[in-house]
Order: sequence, then C-alpha cells, then structure tokens
Amino acid sequence: MNKKNAIIIGIIGLVLLIYFSSLNNTKPKDSSYYLTSPWVTERVDWYFLQLPEKWTENFSEIEKGKEKYKEICNEVHIYEMNLNDFHFMCTYMDAKQGVYENWDLDKSANAILNQVLYNLKCKDIKVEKLPPFDNYEEINYTASSNCSPKKYKAKMKGIRYKNHILLASVYYIDSDENFEKIAQRIMDKIENKYAEIENVKN
Repeated sequence: MNKKNAIIIGIIGLVLLIYFSSLNNTKPKDSSYYLTSPWVTERVDWYFLQLPEKWTENFSEIEKGKEKYKEICNEVHIYEMNLNDFHFMCTYMDAKQGVYENWDLDKSANAILNQVLYNLKCKDIKVEKLPPFDNYEEINYTASSNCSPKKYKAKMKGIRYKNHILLASVYYIDSDENFEKIAQRIMDKIENKYAEIENVKN
C-alpha cells in the first residue's frame, strides 16, 4: 500500500469514528431556527468557517490516530458540529513535506463521501464533482443516495494551500429544504486567508 492510499484510508477511518460517535449528541432544534439565528465564525489556522453553532474539537479521535498522523502531519485538528439530522465534520492538517505535494483531494472526497453514506445504510450512491473541475487545490462535491430509514445527502469542500489541507463535509436528510440551504451556506462561506497573510508578509 503506498503512502497516498494509507493517508486516505486513515482519514476515512477517523471521519467515520467521529460521525458515529456524534449521533447521540444531536440537538432537537427545528432547522428553520438556523436560517435567521446569528451564526458563529470558527477558525483553524488561516481557514475561516461560518457555522450555525460552535464546533467542538474531537481530541479523543486525534489521540486514537496520533501515531498515523505523526507520519504524515506536523499538526492535525478534527472538529464536529451536530444538529438534529445534520452533521458537520472538518479535518485540518499541516501535512509534512513529501506528503502534501502528492495529496489527491478528489480521491479523499470520493472515498469519504462513499464510505460515510454507505455506513448510513445508503445505497445507489451518486457522487458528483462541481466546478472548478481543473483546480487540484480546491474541490467541491455533492452526493445523493437512497437510505433507510432516513435519506441523506452530502456536500464536501476540500482545499489545499501548500501544506495546509482542509476537508469539510456536511451530511443531512434531504426531506428538509432548510438543511440544503444551511449546508450550502457553510460550503460557500469557507475562506482561505493564506494568500492574504503572505501578501502582508511581503
């Protein structure tokens, strides 16, 4: 198994552990509340994200995978935010030299989306890449499927700026139109400030 495949498999495993450990912590607020409520800005390094509620860092999952991450990362953070039938996950990695140059965001996105939806008992999974199609440092995906008892959809954005890798995804029931709006707003509001910081330094 080469290093790229090992990295992708490791990330999938951690994402799944986070997802299934979080299902018991959902909050029973109505989704419409989040269309008008104040959102919060979260930051990991120089990536900024807008979320309907504060996220929490999952230190236990980082601890479980610390030996694997030591091989590929200088630093790693895993965050989650859970509403009722709506789950957000974010992994940030400061990847080591020799790893980040070969990082394949498309493989990461496809593997994570397919595996999470499969474990949600989804079938007939359809993963679709969105524009930009020829940008290997930023990718956007949507996924749809048939699930039981709840039918889930997903969105994912992946960004790599040099050694700084961000993978953010949301999973939500497709019967709630509000969740579609909330998910899209989260994806649209992810900001990469690294270029601005480098311009200031120069």
